[in-house]
Amino acid sequence: GRETGTRAARSKGAISAANARAPASSRSGDACSSSTRELHARFTRSPALLAVDFDQTLTREDSSAALIEAAIETLDVFGKVDQLAALARVSENYYSSHRDKVEAVLQGVVARRDTSRLFDEAGVRDFAAGMAPFDRASLVPVQSGLFLAGLTKDIIQDVASKRVQFQAGAAHLLRAAGAKQCIALHVVSVNWSKDLIRASIKKEVGSLEYELHSPNLLFDEKGVSTGALSGPPSTALDKLQILEGLLQARGEEDVSGRESDGAWGESVFVGDSVTDLAAMLRADVGIVVGSSQSLRLTIDQLGVR
Repeated sequence: GRETGTRAARSKGAISAANARAPASSRSGDACSSSTRELHARFTRSPALLAVDFDQTLTREDSSAALIEAAIETLDVFGKVDQLAALARVSENYYSSHRDKVEAVLQGVVARRDTSRLFDEAGVRDFAAGMAPFDRASLVPVQSGLFLAGLTKDIIQDVASKRVQFQAGAAHLLRAAGAKQCIALHVVSVNWSKDLIRASIKKEVGSLEYELHSPNLLFDEKGVSTGALSGPPSTALDKLQILEGLLQARGEEDVSGRESDGAWGESVFVGDSVTDLAAMLRADVGIVVGSSQSLRLTIDQLGVR
């Protein structure tokens, strides 16, 4: 997303549109020397770092809903009725509030936008920072309402096996990623369960080396989820900071003394939503999957072309 080197690529179709430019592996760089990486960056079209969102980027639908439904299925009939009613209220409030919050934050950012630039990088960060309190607050009713309580790892495995489906081309992308040595593959998601993401990727791709950045469910001593969550990312700002940390760490490790973290090869971030926007614009190449209305509104308002 830097003004001098970043391109924002859009795709209405499945993730297969990104396949040609996005292989990566989280053997990541351990198998490659600095000199090998420099040759890789200079003579191949593959990125040095590929970061991919999970829900509705790799998957066809948001798998978080399947987790909640599985948790509700563990309740008795009266508990199910109560939780379904509570879930409907929380969901309706979230979606209406989210739309209003996006518009409100955009108004403030656009009013300060530097229109002399292709897009305002500071404005993108301001937007991510402005949305962060809302995104964090949205997790409070999910946790306090115990919507994710009662799950075991076997149940989560079953959800991954039966209910999570990848988009056309997503498994091919990850397999191509795993076939490369001098590329780092990262999955960066606000999905609530690391176990669900890992099981879903293993089902679709098999053995694959990658680094996963996501929150996780907390479990009690009996191995049953308590309904609480731990760890980032939960916001667009978290995703941006994770990507920046990866770029900085690899830049310092591989090309010490160089000014640009992109000197060792391009970085690519693939996502589908407003939560991914800041990271997509920070990467050398940002690839949009799908047609989120909130994302399109935000892109247009921030002057991204």
